[in-house]
Amino acid sequence: CIGVAEVLRLRRCAAAPGVKLVLRLLIYVCVLSSALWFIIYPQFEFAAFMAFFASTGAVLALLVFLSLPGKNILPGSLLSAFDVVLFNLCLGAVFLEVGLRVTAALSTAPLFARTQNSMIETIQRHRHAPGTPIFGFPCDSRGFHDHELAPESGKRLIVSIGDSFGVGVVPHYYHYTTVCERELEDFEIYNMGINAVGPAEYLHLMQTEALPLDPDLIIVTIFVGNDIAQAIKKPEHHAWLRSMFDRENLLAFLLPQRLLRLSAVGDIAPPWSGKDGDAPLTLIQTPEELMAKYPWLADPMKETPTFAGAAYFEMKMLMLRMVCRSDAKGIYEGIFEVLAEMKRISGTKPLLVVLLPDEFQVEENMLRAHFNTSEDGGKFSLDQPQRLLSKWLGTMGIDSLDLLPHFRAVAPLEDGERHLYHKQDTHFNVRGNAVAGRAIAEWLQEHAR
Repeated sequence: CIGVAEVLRLRRCAAAPGVKLVLRLLIYVCVLSSALWFIIYPQFEFAAFMAFFASTGAVLALLVFLSLPGKNILPGSLLSAFDVVLFNLCLGAVFLEVGLRVTAALSTAPLFARTQNSMIETIQRHRHAPGTPIFGFPCDSRGFHDHELAPESGKRLIVSIGDSFGVGVVPHYYHYTTVCERELEDFEIYNMGINAVGPAEYLHLMQTEALPLDPDLIIVTIFVGNDIAQAIKKPEHHAWLRSMFDRENLLAFLLPQRLLRLSAVGDIAPPWSGKDGDAPLTLIQTPEELMAKYPWLADPMKETPTFAGAAYFEMKMLMLRMVCRSDAKGIYEGIFEVLAEMKRISGTKPLLVVLLPDEFQVEENMLRAHFNTSEDGGKFSLDQPQRLLSKWLGTMGIDSLDLLPHFRAVAPLEDGERHLYHKQDTHFNVRGNAVAGRAIAEWLQEHAR
């Protein structure tokens, strides 16, 4: 308001700057102050936003004052050159973000996803197309990495809902849902896994796709590494401002980060992409064919890192600090709220929440080698996510299965590591899927008969 008032006052003066100059100054102030806002505030806060941008009026008034004849603080030629460069940079930044958002609106590529996306848009963006091969096994007509549901199989139906752990970074034959099916012949476990979704999307999938199948039991897998953080509830008010001024919605900021992470991928293609270099994709059915094509399935020592070490361990450290600090308990309210809603909409339908551990909770050698938790004053508790979630689920009457004790019970291999995760990749390998599948089968044998 101060800036606008100053502009209106100066327009009445004989020495008032031209309208074009005022508009250029407005562009400079808006773009540069927005850039500074994104640097200082990673998340949108309305009060801070109002205070921050109110100050830009004073900046505009100062710039208008300095633009008056005789007030220029730089030589004319230098000022003109600076003006041209700055004006083009500001317009370029605006057009870049607008262009990226138009591309995001027209594209379903995950590279252009924004956190403001609705649950439905997120699911549609990341769901595989029917028939997409993953390790030679085609997704079904719903886009899930599983066989088509048999109308009358005579077996008890269990629906398993999850993210990329549900999709699986192993062939279908070795996925934990398939392992569990082989352990329990009278159960059919339908795998509803979609990459890059979180608890809010699990709830939507349960309501719109799992419950209409009338299953005998629903399994929801919660990965403590990122599902807790993804469930942090964002305020619904000021949604338009949040979509514009929350850094996690700024594609000019997000896109370079994602491209850098993609550049950190190792020699093998990420297995969830369903590609193996440039080799043609063919339907693979038998374990023998799989072992011949992917030798690292049988021997984790032969695995090639998916991500570069520095990028991977930095990501793990961020997860560790997020969920395992003793002063981070407040971030669990979002996941509690989603799980409570799952319990409500499931009604009398049995619900099992399976807690998937992160690698830093299982591999002590990796933790000691890469993380210095002492610098945080000993405020870490590696078991905190499972402890808090299990206690809360118990009070809510929701059945749960914590896989952390099962993973820690696995004997290390000769190098001292358990090797239950892909090398420098947060997902379970064949060994990890086998442990998870058998643990779920044991729980079902004991509780779901």
